[in-house]
Amino acid sequence: MRAMLIRAADVDRQGGLITRRSSWFDDLTLAQLAAITPPDVELTTVIERLEPVDFDADVDLVGITAMGVSPMLRGYQIADRFRERGVPVVLGGTNFGLQARESLAHADAVVIGDGERTWPQVIDDCRRRAIQPIYTADPNGSLDGLPVPRYDLFRGRPEFRGAFRTVQASRGCPHTCDFCAVSATVNGHVRFRPIDDVIRDVKATGSSRIFLGDDNLMAKPAYYKELFRRLIPLKVHWFGAATLSIARDPEMLALARRSGCLLLVIGIESIGQESLDGVRKGFNQVSEYRTLLKLIHGAGIVASCSTIFGFDEDDPGVFDRTVDFMIENHVRVAPLFILTPIPGTVTWRRMQSEGRILTDDFSRYDTVTAVFRPAKMLPEELDAGLRHAYRRLHGLGSIARRLFPPLGNMHADVIALAMNLQFRRVAQSDSIGAFNFN
Repeated sequence: MRAMLIRAADVDRQGGLITRRSSWFDDLTLAQLAAITPPDVELTTVIERLEPVDFDADVDLVGITAMGVSPMLRGYQIADRFRERGVPVVLGGTNFGLQARESLAHADAVVIGDGERTWPQVIDDCRRRAIQPIYTADPNGSLDGLPVPRYDLFRGRPEFRGAFRTVQASRGCPHTCDFCAVSATVNGHVRFRPIDDVIRDVKATGSSRIFLGDDNLMAKPAYYKELFRRLIPLKVHWFGAATLSIARDPEMLALARRSGCLLLVIGIESIGQESLDGVRKGFNQVSEYRTLLKLIHGAGIVASCSTIFGFDEDDPGVFDRTVDFMIENHVRVAPLFILTPIPGTVTWRRMQSEGRILTDDFSRYDTVTAVFRPAKMLPEELDAGLRHAYRRLHGLGSIARRLFPPLGNMHADVIALAMNLQFRRVAQSDSIGAFNFN
């Protein structure tokens, strides 16, 4: 039997694929699914942003995953091409799961939940020509005993030279933010892997550059403190996602630094408390931002603070106010996005009921395009404001003010500079899809 696993690429406004020559990260999902694929299956993996899909390949089964609404649309296109040839197609991933009914119009099956628990059954059913339309993994299923991902798929490939290898310790997030696809999927539930298994995987990567691909490293502080202690002797450099509350725990922050943390991806989302409260992210307290950011910087860790524009409380002045805040507080990395009503989320359902969604063209759901009617500005003002903020934030003067003085952590300072220079190129070209950093 021959199978192909595909990670669908992002699509730009004109319907073109957004491609790269290299990647900052490997692809954990494909590596995990490859690890549980039966040995008698001849498997091909394709990361479409780096390599083209061979639509004429002689395969018996195609699995497609995607992250985000725009790649979901591309996944449908890929699925349709293979199904025209009579090749069975299965779709899996958060966005396909949230839109399972719509996704089945383009596939023979949709996987909801952990692919590792269902992919072998999909393969077996395909052999028997008895594929089921829906495969649902137990959302409370244990993460014990997962095999080592196939990191060998990326070794020696020039596209991944210097890339961070992805390791996952938990799945889910305890918070239920209205706009978040993860929240819509797990509803505040978090599952943790045995730390021995996580350390085994870190060693198996064969790399000192690790991306901890968890949704929230503050989901269970005691667990992550022990993980960080176990990472210290491995002498790795890593980054991951957390909330600002990590800075409220001096021990947690110190252990993160000692274990090799370079950068924390932190969704501050807004500098307006009313906006945060309105989307169930009131655990972020704007009054604490300055103090907590200073503590993270003092630990020698880059705070990559992502911000969303377009909340109902945002007026046209929010763009400059946010950029001013980032500069004044030396926020070294600052991705900017537009609020996007991801199908299946609370935000999407609310905007649908209010008649505010402007288009169902998923190629525009790229997190940098207004696809809804904002409360206090025009959609065109929201689009233009994002681009204005991006250009201003990544001017040379702004970059210099945000990156100096240095953190005293050379690896972190270099990463921050590299990311800012890439964002600067994006801002200057105004290339819509390039805002997706990877």
